[in-house]
Amino acid sequence: MGTEQRILFANESFYQAFSAGNFEAMEGLWSTGQPLVCIHPGHQPLVIRDEIMTSWKAILELGATQGISCFEPRVSLYGSVALVVCYEILGENQLIATNGFVEEEGIWAMIVAPSTIPRIASLTSSRLALGTVSTTERS
Repeated sequence: MGTEQRILFANESFYQAFSAGNFEAMEGLWSTGQPLVCIHPGHQPLVIRDEIMTSWKAILELGATQGISCFEPRVSLYGSVALVVCYEILGENQLIATNGFVEEEGIWAMIVAPSTIPRIASLTSSRLALGTVSTTERS
């Protein structure tokens, strides 16, 4: 498996843990040796690992995360650091995420997870603005 595929696998593992409400899997995805940042929509940044894990545990225990999905992930690689920018869909909510990963002992571990609500009203509108919707999808 190539580097980009391994990064996308780490990103997909994040969404699988998120969707399944699996706190143990979520906790295992995050780096234990690097500075971290997590920004949940509408909340202050969290930078202490214990606070980040406490926030994820609370979110996952709510059980409202089933069905979250990631669309159109794009990888940008900067040596041993990678960013994955993608669209997140959870119910009627559409977000844009930039997930950050660092390579630690051959594993891509999460270091950054901010999501934001796009200013454009819908994913289709966002994709139109980015030119990623085909002509047939526009009609």
